[in-house]
Amino acid sequence: MSAVFESHHGWVVDIVADGIDLIGWRAMCSCGRWYGQPWQRSALPDGHVPAERRLHCPGGHLDPALTRLVLEEWECHHFEMQALMPVRLAFQDSESARQRLVEAVRFVRSTGASWESIGQVIGTESAEVAEQRFGVGPWRDTVSQLEW
Repeated sequence: MSAVFESHHGWVVDIVADGIDLIGWRAMCSCGRWYGQPWQRSALPDGHVPAERRLHCPGGHLDPALTRLVLEEWECHHFEMQALMPVRLAFQDSESARQRLVEAVRFVRSTGASWESIGQVIGTESAEVAEQRFGVGPWRDTVSQLEW
């Protein structure tokens, strides 16, 4: 579980024009799938209007308070990823359970269990349905393609 969270680190990157002039900043995430909206750099103190995403920073380096402001968007992304963790874990559990079921069916078939017995155990009470789900076919090695 921690590996998923470790793939979400936020930081602020400079936005540079012509490879020289610092024109703003944006938050980024180490997951590589998320980045924040740009914040424009204001050259004058009068242009410091955070509500309009304009920041004045003498020297171009954000102070810690403004860095936190830019990173607030990333915090929302991070919280969303944390909130989605139960979905990810449940999905992983279901894929694992599906694989265990296929392996169990293959094992009992190798020991001589009938499709009818397997069908009864999985609640279909049909040998044909059990064989269609788990029998020999192009899908037999692709667990995720099984229809439930």
